[in-house]
Amino acid sequence: MMEMDLGVLFGAVRCVVIPTTLRDSLSSILTKAITPNLVFSILVAQQQLVTMVQEKAVIEDCRLDPADLHLLLNLIGASSAFQAGEIWTPICLPRFNPDGYFYAYISYLDPQCTVCLVLLSTDKESFYAVSGCKRKIQSAMEYQGSLQALAGAIRYCSYSASLVGILQLLHFVYKPLDVSETYQQLPQFISPEADSPYSNEQERQRLFDVYRYLYCHMHNSSRPLRLIYHVAEKETLLAWVIISLVTWGGWTKYVS
Repeated sequence: MMEMDLGVLFGAVRCVVIPTTLRDSLSSILTKAITPNLVFSILVAQQQLVTMVQEKAVIEDCRLDPADLHLLLNLIGASSAFQAGEIWTPICLPRFNPDGYFYAYISYLDPQCTVCLVLLSTDKESFYAVSGCKRKIQSAMEYQGSLQALAGAIRYCSYSASLVGILQLLHFVYKPLDVSETYQQLPQFISPEADSPYSNEQERQRLFDVYRYLYCHMHNSSRPLRLIYHVAEKETLLAWVIISLVTWGGWTKYVS
């Protein structure tokens, strides 16, 4: 549901929380499986980014925008048809190039359909070559045990706000701004599961609406704000933008 997606609102992507060594291993596997006109290799799990590799020899100085990745994730999550096998479909990523198309190869790598591989090519006739890349990636992941490790890690990657250890904290969103060039390809954010008191859709929608209200005030073109203290119906929120980060947090209503 993109209309309640914090990543869409904040212009960032949520990454699966896994060990750095595992992510590096998966990135290395994607890097080694290439074919002419293959531009992006993207691994996702449970609608979150695991890792992404861009073929520099194909496109120089171009970046994938978070909005384009959200478009891909929404496409994958919108239909169970993608779980049936190998899908080959044209797709326009408007932030990257509104006048052109990629050809997306989409295939799940595990029987539970939690780990999905997306390969983007500029050649509409390269299905079999790209499919061969998928087989190489899947074989390498199974040989190294990284597919099983990833499937195990994503079962325990969610967390609640209480684990942060801040008294009476109900929810938060954190988006770092001052990051190294290596990680500027896609802005990222972190956020806990929306558990109690946001355990039903109505309360989650209300929380999202408050975040959106604060976001619009902080990014108002005529009078942007860098710090907002807001008392809502059931919680108190603090939105704060500084040079290195932007953070939104919600506490119980009468926290001091």
